[in-house]
Amino acid sequence: MNNLPIELTAPIIVPRDHPSLADHFPSRPVAPGALVLDLMISAYLARFPQKKLVEIVVAKFLQPVAPAVVYTLTVSKGKNGSLVFKLLDANNNLLLTAAMRFETR
Repeated sequence: MNNLPIELTAPIIVPRDHPSLADHFPSRPVAPGALVLDLMISAYLARFPQKKLVEIVVAKFLQPVAPAVVYTLTVSKGKNGSLVFKLLDANNNLLLTAAMRFETR
């Protein structure tokens, strides 16, 4: 983990009944990466509605994200104007990290 100041901390929950979970994997549902990124971006934009996503620079999926579990999203300033998004479980294990660039509308 880095020591950058946190700009946002928010809970993230993949809805148990999200349609993408039916086929991803029925016996042990795992949230698709695109869905998790969308939830993270939506949480950021809910707090900063004047911003818009310009680029997902990189995303690393380190562990599966299960539905109906409360995860913690942190967003901090990164390099070259990007923001560093991290998704953590209840034990502060890192599940996903991404660098994204936003600009003001």
